[in-house]
Amino acid sequence: MAGTKKMKQTTLIPFGIISIVFLVYLILFARQIAQSAGNFNWNFAVVATIGGGFLIIAAAMVISLTLLHSIRKDESPFHYKTVKRLKAMAALLIIFEPFQFIGQHIVNRHNPIIIGEYRIVAVNVTNGGFILVTGLLIYCVSLVFEYGTSLQKEVDEIL
Repeated sequence: MAGTKKMKQTTLIPFGIISIVFLVYLILFARQIAQSAGNFNWNFAVVATIGGGFLIIAAAMVISLTLLHSIRKDESPFHYKTVKRLKAMAALLIIFEPFQFIGQHIVNRHNPIIIGEYRIVAVNVTNGGFILVTGLLIYCVSLVFEYGTSLQKEVDEIL
């Protein structure tokens, strides 16, 4: 039981960090929308891509917060709900990278930055595949937790 207590205590650190990052992300997103309100040609495609990207990241952060809270609350992290949450978070992160890539092309098409008479600049921001790789790693961790859950179930049935 000492290991469980230590595990519960260690979940406080990532829970706090993710909570702070989530709040900062919300504030920066709101500030970015407020600053670009007059500069953008707001149509459905632009709103959908910007809002969709925000919702994907926000959902992944909320899932990670609920995951850490449930690990802190429960005796063992080896539950099927933990595996489902990890897989959902992995899927969101894997989806985000191509969504962001496509979204930036849509935003650049509807809101080009024109410099000079005939120069149009396209702005592309990329994470270099970091979020995609993180999603794949979280999916691999979910498979380990799924195996641990089946082992936990076998132990519980034996006892």
